[in-house]
Amino acid sequence: GMYVRHARNITFKNVTVRYTNKDFRIPMIFDDVAGLSLQNVNIPTVDTSPAILLHQVPKPVIKHVKTPLQKTEVVRVFPTK
Repeated sequence: GMYVRHARNITFKNVTVRYTNKDFRIPMIFDDVAGLSLQNVNIPTVDTSPAILLHQVPKPVIKHVKTPLQKTEVVRVFPTK
């Protein structure tokens, strides 16, 4: 998975996050990231909800994220400062 904290201008484009074994952790966590862009991200083996957690990430750009989860379970956003 990915854990990004205290960063600026991060882009994940055409990325697949896949686990070889079951994992209870959230696949992608972003904390205090300004300028986040996720485009064409595929997480085919996620078992937890959400698949992407955003904490203090103002105005993220999220396009074309594929997971086996329901659309409402894919991204969870916590408030920005």
